[in-house]
Amino acid sequence: MKKIIVFVMIVLILTFISAECSENQVNINTADKNELMKIKYIGDSRAEQLISLRPFNSIDELIRIKGIGETYLQRIKEQGLACVDNQENSNEIKIAEKHKKKTNETENSSQKENKTLLKKENLTKTSQIQVIKLNPQVIKTLNSEKNKEKENYALYGFIAFSFLIIVLSAIKQYKDKKNELV
Repeated sequence: MKKIIVFVMIVLILTFISAECSENQVNINTADKNELMKIKYIGDSRAEQLISLRPFNSIDELIRIKGIGETYLQRIKEQGLACVDNQENSNEIKIAEKHKKKTNETENSSQKENKTLLKKENLTKTSQIQVIKLNPQVIKTLNSEKNKEKENYALYGFIAFSFLIIVLSAIKQYKDKKNELV
């Protein structure tokens, strides 16, 4: 058990040591777009995504960028150019987080306004147009009403046919009586 704890502690220490950036490396939390594009598989659009997804706590989080999978992530690590330095630039990261929150709040408020406008438009439309909600029961009911109309046609046809037979049989009886008299 002690060996496992020691092993875990060594792994954690190594990750913190490797998390610091050297002069030749690119800090993914603070680098500009051109610097980020020096990293393997980070082009123009991925650099923009990376900037919008900041801050990163480790290089492993680069997998959040669309198009970067396990294979690309491993090759980026092997290149050794990308790094994350959270200690020196924590103020810059906090500023970026605040900016991101403000942007999200602005987007959320504009989305709420749009939803309110849509609700108002829908209210005016629903006063003019009747909305029909269809579910299996409603469809079954509509079909059964159509079937009832068909049944009614069949009933009317049967009555007409019966009436025609009665009239024809009455005519035949009338002719038979007329023939008997002659």
